[in-house]
Amino acid sequence: MGHHQPVHLLDGGGDIGGLVVGRHDDGEVPGQSSCPFPIAGSGPRRLAAVLARGRTSKQGNRLAAAGGSGSYRAGSRRRAGMRIEKSPLAIAAIVAALVIAGGWLRLSGTDWDGFAFLNPDERHLVFMLTDMLEVTDRGDGGLLSGILDGAGAAVNPRTIGFFNVYGDLPLLAMLGLLSGSEARGFQELIEAGRTVTALIDTATILAVFFLAHALCRRIWPALGAAAVYALAPTALQLANFYASDTWLVAGYAWCLLGLVALPGGSVRHALAAGVGFGLALACKITGAWLIFPALLAVGLSARESGWRLASTQLLAGLVATLVTLRLASPFLFDGLLPAASAVEDFRELFAMKVMEIPPTWQWEAGYPAAAFLRDFTLFGLGPAGVALLLAGVPWMRGRALILLVAFVGVLLTVLFDFVSALRYAAPALPAGAALAALALSRMPRAVSLLLLVVAGWWGAGAVLLHDGNHPRLDASRWIWAQDGVTVIANESAWDEGLPVAVSLEAGGPQRWPQERFTLLDLDITGAEDADKAARIASMLAEADLVAVSSGRQSEQMPRLPERFPLTTAYYRWLETDACIERVWHADRGYPLPGLRLDDAFAQEPWRVYDHPIVSLYAPLDCYDAAALEARLLEALR
Repeated sequence: MGHHQPVHLLDGGGDIGGLVVGRHDDGEVPGQSSCPFPIAGSGPRRLAAVLARGRTSKQGNRLAAAGGSGSYRAGSRRRAGMRIEKSPLAIAAIVAALVIAGGWLRLSGTDWDGFAFLNPDERHLVFMLTDMLEVTDRGDGGLLSGILDGAGAAVNPRTIGFFNVYGDLPLLAMLGLLSGSEARGFQELIEAGRTVTALIDTATILAVFFLAHALCRRIWPALGAAAVYALAPTALQLANFYASDTWLVAGYAWCLLGLVALPGGSVRHALAAGVGFGLALACKITGAWLIFPALLAVGLSARESGWRLASTQLLAGLVATLVTLRLASPFLFDGLLPAASAVEDFRELFAMKVMEIPPTWQWEAGYPAAAFLRDFTLFGLGPAGVALLLAGVPWMRGRALILLVAFVGVLLTVLFDFVSALRYAAPALPAGAALAALALSRMPRAVSLLLLVVAGWWGAGAVLLHDGNHPRLDASRWIWAQDGVTVIANESAWDEGLPVAVSLEAGGPQRWPQERFTLLDLDITGAEDADKAARIASMLAEADLVAVSSGRQSEQMPRLPERFPLTTAYYRWLETDACIERVWHADRGYPLPGLRLDDAFAQEPWRVYDHPIVSLYAPLDCYDAAALEARLLEALR
């Protein structure tokens, strides 16, 4: 390797996001990447060469750390690490092993609910996809006509009659993949959607590796950062849901990869970032959060290379974003203008009285900012990831600020939103994980390895949640096994009723509740009046079992006693009265290896889909419907 001279890129210094760089004799700047997506069109050797590019001489290696100059500890362990970093094939093999392992963790949990359709967002997407495939099968339209015709296309879910405020990309991608297949059943569609979603999140692990490598230019810290994302609880959970969140996160990550290359980069980096931005918007409107790191990246580019190049990059990125959005989410447009049908759906969404919808009562009852930060630390990025992120704060400068703005921007938006769901904060995960590389590149190897082991142990809890032992499935099998049980009272249409569709033996067909059971709806979320008291009392007299399939009603409505006095009294009676008995109960908590963590304190959306608390009650012979009705009416006075 040739002689190195310092390159002064920011404020006359050679510091890019804390990276000390040099220039090779051929004029290449190691702190820059020739392409934000180096895997495209590259074989393993080319991939590894791109990853390894920018390594300096021994002196540069001593200095190249995430936050400026740092000490170099000589020794056989470090020299062994340097030898690996100089081996392109070894680098490619290690990166591939990490990505494959992360993909396996995700693909192993696609049947977390036995394909009983226990996620309502998935159901909505599958219902839309089913009707879109019917249109395609009739020959009335398809993927290409949908892209070209926009809002007027026959395959547009809004044309079919659906309310849709999600982007079109998750639907169009699956439409293109499945149009030539025979997969049309709900289980086949949801399995295909979950599999593709898991693969997309697997690719995001690779994007995080590249992001971290762009910050610290070292393989091991970048691998550690990618592992932090691969093991993040929310990332693992969402990767098994066919919903727009994971697709949005992927667009977010690949856009950021283009943005961090923008300072000192070229127009092609802006085009790549724009494509990622457009793909994120084509998944969900909240992809618009990317505007903040994008503007910062343009500002850093102007500071480094002047406003002429930065303005060109801005224009190129904007054009790439709009073109990508038009192609990837065509149903938002009527020609080149926003479609009236899409605008109406979003207007209806924003006008919705969210406080009247049962899933939002948790937020109305109170969810302080401290609770969100606690839940994000434990079940968002994970404790080890957050610790590494915070430890790297002193070295967050230069292009690292682009990721910091992306991370903080998403977190603050969700933190102060009415609905502070963890899945809405998922786009912050790639940036947060990549920033962990700043601390990993500075701390002792033993400490970093310990934290990564903790991350693996903690993330294993999310993997175990999707091992197929779903509380609703277990409760349903128990119900089927009870002789003489035919009438079951469920709480509300706003939650999953029991039993759910379930296979009673391994490999057997799904059994649907209508085959044997009469299901009663207590309508526990209905108006608090005398009719509700009479309905609950009389239905419990008919029921063999009373099902509480999650805490969506039983935990949240009693937190609003002035609004729901009758319901509060009912749940108090359910837990304390001697004439009704709890006969079955499951509370998995967060199943860490060797330790069960009670996560009942965490927000409802984290728990309600894949590990709700489920209870079954049986009225005893002494149950008196008139006495219960009188007790509930008393609560109304």
